[in-house]
Amino acid sequence: MNVNPIVQLLEQALALHQAGQLQQAEPIYRQILAMHGDQPDALRLSGILLLQLGQLPRAIERLTRAAAVQPQSFDVHSALGQALAQSGRLTEAAGAFHRALSLNPQSADAHNDLANVLLGLDRPDEAISLYQASLAIRSDSPQVLNNLGSALCRKNLFNQAAAVYQQALSLMPDFPEGQCNLGIALQNLEQREAAIAAFEKALALRPQMMEASIYLADAMREQKRFDEGLDLLHQALVHHPNDPDLHSSLGTMLQAAERLPEAVVAFRQAIRLAPQRYEFQYNLGTALSDQDDLEGAISAYRHALHLWPDYPNAHNNLGNALLDTLQVKQAEREFRRAIALSPELPSAHFNLGVALLMQGNLREGFQEFDWRWRTPELVLSQMRLSGPRWTGERMEGRRLLLHAEQGFGDTIQFIRYLPRAVESGGTILLACQPELARLIGALPGISQLATQGDRLPPYDAHCPLLSLPLVFETELATVPLQIPYLKADEILKSKWRARLQDGGSDLKVGLTWASRPKHKLTRHKSISLDALEPLKGISGVKYISLQKINEPSGSPSKFPELIDWTSELTDFAETAALIENLDLVISVDTAVAHLAGALGKRVWVLLRYASDWRWLLDRNDSPWYPTMRLFRQPKIGDWQSVIEQVCAELKCLK
Repeated sequence: MNVNPIVQLLEQALALHQAGQLQQAEPIYRQILAMHGDQPDALRLSGILLLQLGQLPRAIERLTRAAAVQPQSFDVHSALGQALAQSGRLTEAAGAFHRALSLNPQSADAHNDLANVLLGLDRPDEAISLYQASLAIRSDSPQVLNNLGSALCRKNLFNQAAAVYQQALSLMPDFPEGQCNLGIALQNLEQREAAIAAFEKALALRPQMMEASIYLADAMREQKRFDEGLDLLHQALVHHPNDPDLHSSLGTMLQAAERLPEAVVAFRQAIRLAPQRYEFQYNLGTALSDQDDLEGAISAYRHALHLWPDYPNAHNNLGNALLDTLQVKQAEREFRRAIALSPELPSAHFNLGVALLMQGNLREGFQEFDWRWRTPELVLSQMRLSGPRWTGERMEGRRLLLHAEQGFGDTIQFIRYLPRAVESGGTILLACQPELARLIGALPGISQLATQGDRLPPYDAHCPLLSLPLVFETELATVPLQIPYLKADEILKSKWRARLQDGGSDLKVGLTWASRPKHKLTRHKSISLDALEPLKGISGVKYISLQKINEPSGSPSKFPELIDWTSELTDFAETAALIENLDLVISVDTAVAHLAGALGKRVWVLLRYASDWRWLLDRNDSPWYPTMRLFRQPKIGDWQSVIEQVCAELKCLK
């Protein structure tokens, strides 16, 4: 009896295939197909073998031919779907899996495979239904439960996802992917300790699991456990030295730890390994910006936008960097582009408001500036205030709460709107910082004063002080200028007048050189006392310190002429009384500058290159304070030129 050579070769190839000897089986399948190009078993089995070998283009070609020959073969369509999915051809893969499922509706694997592809196509609702159908057929699959959890996470259903992951882990406790994914869900639920425990279990099960290392490091970073996070990432990099995500995570950790040069190196390494990843360029830009390398940051953000032109955060951050280099019009364009791409991005609206205010467009600027209340920094503060925001309506018979929201200088600047608020006819309540209570609490029109930390009195509507220009539709020409609008207590003024009597005819000049240490712009707004040393060479001037904050300090021995009574300046009422007895105040951008302006005293303000929005652009006067003169840095960091100009002007006063 003659044996069919194709059958004999097929049996030989199948035996090798089933024994895992794929390289030996493959040429035999090829030999069969050379003899009979449409042999269905050889097409199907060789296509599956090529898929197992990872030779995806050849596998797809072979399985496509097999599907034409065996259109009713579940195995062929299922394998073709897997090959297409692994090649990234997800839409075609979905078609193949749909066909496989139609041929075998009771296949749990087919439901799962199709769901995986649909999730990759960002169709999570359909994927969830298919995962659930797969589990209805085979309920004890931890892998399918894990996949369902991922789809639920895509829908931000983190509670449901966590429950599904826990169900998967009850079936397979030693399931590192399940532990890691549970940690991700718990982290999104802000159950940080439980999330960390899950990530640690994942790493205990698989010490080289990169994803768990990255997520655990992120959790440690949020807890400011920088050293532990860095150790973890360095260990992971031993096993995955060329993984760009690990290098990026390392850069983020170093940046949070304020080790900026090292963070820049880590981000550049991530970019070297994956030059097409826009987020790495963006991360580099943030680190360079924190390091005050604004030109480098601008370049990095632009590179990120070259890779993804519609990245709203990159447009927003590029705008900030441009703003810091006084490219204000260009910055405005970037903020508007960010808003066009992400209309509800609060920081972009807020930053646009800053750019508009800098240009003197107060009407639109304050509208956009009001988005500050939706930013993470202030949203919780706003939530603590119940009741409606006041928008300028009449308030007869009702109580209106005005409240401070940011720094001392902001409160001083915008309390000028109090008389306008009184005109609403309501009972005015004021909440402000304790340090300002004695000075501001005496203003006419305030019926009740509370300081921050006190229980607020009952009120019917409230308004932050910095929102009053928006309420009253302020423009440059309509800024309230009833100067002075603050006054020092007469008894306190007399006390300080007596202290200064021995100054003779000397010009009495108050000095402030540092902003609050906690202010994020302190290092830019402040100078050292040593930098003011040229002032002491001017004869006929007596200098009085108004500097309550000692950082950045200097060597007092280098400025022995400076009179320091600041230990007695217990609040702004005392400071105001002292300022009332001075001829001039010279200050960096601090509350003291605002106080002097509000008192109607002559004040010179020393401004950094990209100064705050309220000082506008390219002018040496202020529409907010008629007695104020502005001295601006001609370039970033150049305080020397500012001090030289101040010295020259001070000599002219003598």
